Amino acid sequence: AGNVHLGILILSAGAVVSGVVRNGASQPVSGVDIDVRVAGTQTDIFVCGDNTNAAGQYSVVVPTGSVDVAFSPPYSQPYGSALQAGVFVGGGGATANAVLPDCPFHIAYGAGLPGTGGLTPALGTSGGTPRLGNPDYALELAGARGGAVAAFVMGFAPAALPFKQGLLLVDIGLPYVLITFALPGAPGVAGAGSVSIPLPVPSDPAWNGFSLYFQILTQDPQGPAGWAMTNGVQVAYCD
Repeated sequence: AGNVHLGILILSAGAVVSGVVRNGASQPVSGVDIDVRVAGTQTDIFVCGDNTNAAGQYSVVVPTGSVDVAFSPPYSQPYGSALQAGVFVGGGGATANAVLPDCPFHIAYGAGLPGTGGLTPALGTSGGTPRLGNPDYALELAGARGGAVAAFVMGFAPAALPFKQGLLLVDIGLPYVLITFALPGAPGVAGAGSVSIPLPVPSDPAWNGFSLYFQILTQDPQGPAGWAMTNGVQVAYCD
């Protein structure tokens, strides 16, 4: 509530760690968050101004010693994270560069089957990249018949199985998930059926490198054999 004297604060000696962050095509990546921890104990070291600039460059001041430097891009960019472990920071500082691995938003595969109005329903994603911890990741269906009954298929491998004059693009020989639901949109109207299916990404490291495969089939009286189908989507989770 009034003036407070904090005493004498002693700041430890610091040195600059700097570098450049690029993608696999050697292009600079901006907006990458830099975190620094004490090697061994993993104690966080407070740094500020720690995002890369338009040229992919960063510069932070840390205490001398051995540190781990972590590079985390925003979810809106199709890259995974990177780590430079055991960087020794002497009195003259240190350089720690990074190359971020690709982490695509999704991988579309296979061909869908058209329905009402000759439109082929399309399956994609939103919310950024499927990196661990992304709470906003979702599947997006567009271009289906309004009000149609949809079958959501999720599995652990792709396929190309003939089904109702189209192709079932998710392997149902392995364990799989099948959920049916009614699409929103004006009933019977071509392209009016669309839906967003939330798929928040767990923070569990066991998901790193794991893939899931998705397809949505819709009952459609104007489609071959009464069905329309989307393309397949592979979601490859990354750190």
